[in-house]
Amino acid sequence: MTVIPHGSASSRSPWDFAAARTIVLPAGPRDRLVEDARRKVTGRHLPGEPPQRRAFGLLAGAWPEPRTLSVTAVYPLAHSVRTDPAYADTVDEIYREHARPTATPQEQRGWVAHPGDVLKAEEHADAHGWILFGNYHTHRIAWPEDPVRDSCTAFDTALARGSGMWVLIVSMVDPAAPRIRAFYEGDPAREAVVAA
Repeated sequence: MTVIPHGSASSRSPWDFAAARTIVLPAGPRDRLVEDARRKVTGRHLPGEPPQRRAFGLLAGAWPEPRTLSVTAVYPLAHSVRTDPAYADTVDEIYREHARPTATPQEQRGWVAHPGDVLKAEEHADAHGWILFGNYHTHRIAWPEDPVRDSCTAFDTALARGSGMWVLIVSMVDPAAPRIRAFYEGDPAREAVVAA
């Protein structure tokens, strides 16, 4: 997932986010995230949402301890500007270099958050004293070498590199038993524990 940053009123820099070793995902925000993922991957879209069987969103929260981030808000995203000419060439280039072929068409791979959606999330988070520190997206199709699909792909990592954000992978291979893992900038070597 790619997020278009607008800056944040938060006093913490992205380098601080990298220090986190635990991401607390309490029941309320977790339920909202999982419901967004489950609803979309099972084809239950809201009016106006594109009928894509994947979910993306932003995460905001607090920094209660030096190595812990706590999710207090989940902002599901409905529209991607991935095919906008201003972004498509860049994402297509990253796709060609890092993505493996799948049944999902190239133009539906990768997500670029609409700048207005990011701004709304930042304004809401700022109004509550929260920080926008992460995003999430779903994986729903098992691969032979990765049957659970709860880790970042090379494409995920390439898209998240330099974002300064945590990427939560929501495995919906089995929508009845979702799995969630967190990686700083989508880097498989920089994982945090996701705790309730």
